[in-house]
Amino acid sequence: MTSRSTQGKVRDFEATTEDAARLAECFNSFDDSDSWPGGFTHGNPYTAERVLDEKKKRKTFRVLVAYSGDNIVGTCDIAESMMDKNAAYVGVLGVNPAYQGQGFGKALLIEGTNTSAEVGCRRLDLHTWGGNLKAMPLYKRVGFNWVPGTRVLMESFVPGIISNPVFKEFFDKYDWYDTLTREIRQEIDDLVEDNVGVYKYHFKGDNEDYLDVTVDREAKGICGFSMGLRGAVISVTITPQSHSGYIGYDAVPFAVRVENGTSADLPFSLKARGFPHFKTRLESPASGVLSPGEMTDIKGAYSITTGADHLDREMIPDTKVETQTEWSLTLGGKTMHLYSGLVPRDLLKVTSGPRHPTLSPSESKSVQIYVSNNAEEVIKGELEVAGSDDVIVGNLKSQFTLEPKGLDSMPVEVTARNTDGSSLLSLDIAVYVIKDSERIPVKKQKLEIPVLGAASALVYEDLNNMIVLETESIRLALRKTPPMIASEMEYKTLGRAMSGWFLWSEVGYPFPEEGSEWSRRKFKVTLTNSDTYAEARFEGDSEERPGLRLFLIYRIFPGRNYIELSTRMENHGSEKIKNLGIVTKGWIDPRMQALYAPIREEIYLLESVDWSGFEQLPKKPDEYHEPWIALTGHDERGLMGYIWNQDGITEVSPRRKWSMTETEYKLSDLSPGEAEEKTLLWWVIGSGSWREVRSLWARLSGNSIKEMEPVSLRSDLDVDLRPRTSVISSPTGTPVLVDSRRDNKMELCLRIAHGNPVSTSIVLQMPEGLLVDGKKEAHFEASDIMLGNPFIVPVSISVAKSDGWLHKSGEVRLQFNKRNAIIPLTFVTYDSGCDAVRESTDVEGMDLHTLGAGGVTMSVSAGYAGSLVKFGPENQRSVFYDTFPRAEPFIWWDRFFTGLIPIAAGWGVWDWESSLPKERWRLSEKDVSPWKGFEVTSEFCHSPGLKELYFRASYMILPGVPILRAEISAENRSTEWKRFSLGFAGVPRLGGKEVSNVHTVINGKRIFHQPTNDETEVAVDPEDNWVVYEEPTSGQALGVSVACKTRDILELRTLSENAQLVTISDWRELDPGEKTTIVAYLVLTSDPETMIRLKYMPEKID
Repeated sequence: MTSRSTQGKVRDFEATTEDAARLAECFNSFDDSDSWPGGFTHGNPYTAERVLDEKKKRKTFRVLVAYSGDNIVGTCDIAESMMDKNAAYVGVLGVNPAYQGQGFGKALLIEGTNTSAEVGCRRLDLHTWGGNLKAMPLYKRVGFNWVPGTRVLMESFVPGIISNPVFKEFFDKYDWYDTLTREIRQEIDDLVEDNVGVYKYHFKGDNEDYLDVTVDREAKGICGFSMGLRGAVISVTITPQSHSGYIGYDAVPFAVRVENGTSADLPFSLKARGFPHFKTRLESPASGVLSPGEMTDIKGAYSITTGADHLDREMIPDTKVETQTEWSLTLGGKTMHLYSGLVPRDLLKVTSGPRHPTLSPSESKSVQIYVSNNAEEVIKGELEVAGSDDVIVGNLKSQFTLEPKGLDSMPVEVTARNTDGSSLLSLDIAVYVIKDSERIPVKKQKLEIPVLGAASALVYEDLNNMIVLETESIRLALRKTPPMIASEMEYKTLGRAMSGWFLWSEVGYPFPEEGSEWSRRKFKVTLTNSDTYAEARFEGDSEERPGLRLFLIYRIFPGRNYIELSTRMENHGSEKIKNLGIVTKGWIDPRMQALYAPIREEIYLLESVDWSGFEQLPKKPDEYHEPWIALTGHDERGLMGYIWNQDGITEVSPRRKWSMTETEYKLSDLSPGEAEEKTLLWWVIGSGSWREVRSLWARLSGNSIKEMEPVSLRSDLDVDLRPRTSVISSPTGTPVLVDSRRDNKMELCLRIAHGNPVSTSIVLQMPEGLLVDGKKEAHFEASDIMLGNPFIVPVSISVAKSDGWLHKSGEVRLQFNKRNAIIPLTFVTYDSGCDAVRESTDVEGMDLHTLGAGGVTMSVSAGYAGSLVKFGPENQRSVFYDTFPRAEPFIWWDRFFTGLIPIAAGWGVWDWESSLPKERWRLSEKDVSPWKGFEVTSEFCHSPGLKELYFRASYMILPGVPILRAEISAENRSTEWKRFSLGFAGVPRLGGKEVSNVHTVINGKRIFHQPTNDETEVAVDPEDNWVVYEEPTSGQALGVSVACKTRDILELRTLSENAQLVTISDWRELDPGEKTTIVAYLVLTSDPETMIRLKYMPEKID
């Protein structure tokens, strides 16, 4: 079929590099169109290679492109519909904004309609949204209707109309688009005629030629027409009395009217082909000859038999009813098909309250059984409930009289018999209608109630036509009707429920653009409950690949918060089946704020609004050094994880919102009799941190990971301003150290977690008093930035005017295609010319080594347990408890050391304090420019569980800045695995006062705490790991920050009204030869807000 509207505008896409490059340019232009809310490329521009790869993997009827000269200016994919083999689907549809309004979109849809007719489809579908004011009139003009109850599915029945043999003479004479006349309304098409929902088409030719077509909205096919050619008119209509019918109850009358408005006799015949659970009864002759001007009404009745599935149009507005008749109508030797159907409804619907009742072993519970009336008349009847052998419940009966839409209920007390394990209880429910003194059975169902112990897993069918897999903490519901996929998930522990279409698998290669035989398949279902798992197994045979049998297997496990999805493919044919693949995907809104992904030996954190992983993170599985991603919600009260199988996976597409993470696998070719089984995904649902997902991966795969190992998280967008000679990459937020005495040769480094190259504009703005390359700000353009290819540019930083050592108003502004970001920069200016004075003395037989620089003094003693004995402003008292050189009783400790003391305790050792003073420490000077200080070392010989561990502690200050860096490390020089804690502890004594006010972060909130004489204990949020002690009388404040931001290391305790304790410690595990480190910073300040800017001081320095 051709149309003058498409000539010179539309052609087929050619799978060449040249055409792919043209189409990539067209795709990228869609980002500038208001037809794609949120953009089309999502910040990942298309390339010719990407276009060819996607087209190669996707199965379509046809890929159309609109062209102007050598340019591709629009595109339209025509593919299979998801749910209806008689329909086609518009996949990608778009026009370059610069070419919109010139008829290219119309030409693509006209050609797409013609294509749908040519491949034998009677309908063409597409999705859009109600606010698409520009495109909606176009869609309706070319024949699409807005399906009631959807946002927004549109259906065009023009393909079936123009390919209908009875209408051939009309469309041989007229172009369908030129003659189609419609009233264009920007609203739902909800026309109802004679109680039947319909769509109407009117084609107007010359000289009063016309064609009117009526479409049955539920059967999704032509149900009537009137055609006039050269004054001869033929009309046919099918009119059921109602558009819905009750399953197993009564019949719905219908009439088929045939009218002969021609001048000759019109032979006709009508035959009905019913679908399963649908009967058509004719009550008058269905064939004959109509004289000119004569008409006939063929009457009959439709009925829906038991076994049909109830269809709730409010919940499922778009599905074609299976309860329909295909009429074969022959008129004057030409045969066409007409369609008429009913929405299958339960006369009486049975539900339970709660929807999914559960019991614990030996528990009793009242369960409500509800009966609701879907009819338009009063219904009288009886409800019977009987229990199986494993449930204690009496045979119960209840009579009811229900008004239309009325509801009645019967409470049933259910008791599980004594059992130690899990089991399923069954209640047999029967519903009868009393009509004319006759007791008519209309409903028989089983309500299965799982009995769940502390570790249980069960699979069963519920009253809502769903298959449910359930443990004590999670519940997954799978649809029993196509598409047979997961649609509900609940994490019962937190009452968190999600809905969507997910855990959906499609078979390739190629993969369908929209739907396939598998999305339309009603699988054979086998449910298995065992001691170790519960399983739902779906089984189906392929029509398109003879001999291929597909199994989809869903499993849950007692005491586990994950679902395992596997597949098995078998070849029952006589030929080898080649090029097999499977992809798992779906749509769900988990409402998670953060995504964690292990890429290239780093754990990346994605929590920005703009970048959520979609079309951002790498798709190549070998980019992920561990095969998992994790999504977490606020305060870790929601957790979703994906763990994939590394064997055979070819692509992974992580996402944080709206869609599931997609996984694609290449499977082996199957010779006759061969089979392959593969686990595709472990889907984790629960609460907690990303570590839960990683730990599960390690257990499932047999890999060993150190649960106590600190892990640094890398942002998906890192900005680092560092010395050019540095080899250490610091995370975003790390303060920049600048020497006030010279020009600082530095480099600005931008790293992003992006699998494809992107570009950005960069503005580096300096705070007051600092300059970059002699100016207040610098501008850069960066391109081709991606994982492994950062943007690095040299800059020179200088201090023009010094007003204190902390500068807080710097920033880096970034403008990507689909993300804008402002990264605050904090600068710390130190004085390299400041004199650093070291002194060593002996105090009552105890060594004391002091370093003063720029108004700050610290003292370290090797003999005094390797402690930082004193720290504070020059010539002022220490900010810590100070009894040096004595160690005196303190609260309930036998002895307590002054200052900040190292902590080292073996696993399970109660009295580690007594052994620690026996270890011998050696002291040496340590300078790591610009830091200056001391280092103490010791190989432990006396402490239980710590022998042959080598400890190193260093204390260094930054000249001219009141910041001290404290680091403690341990190296396992033994031949045994070791578990121990290490860190520091100290008692703040600001201004000589026993207690100070506390500023910190707990449960994601800034808190201010004024201690009383009550004992308190606070674990600071690991994502912050900072505290400020503030003594209001003197105005003095001490900040403490831990460099690690992923573990609970910082603990604050108020011991009484006379003492506070700050502890920086963590449990670590070391194999022989391994090392571990904890780094903390102490800051003297009068402003608690200073710590906010300094909380990301670097973990490593060079």
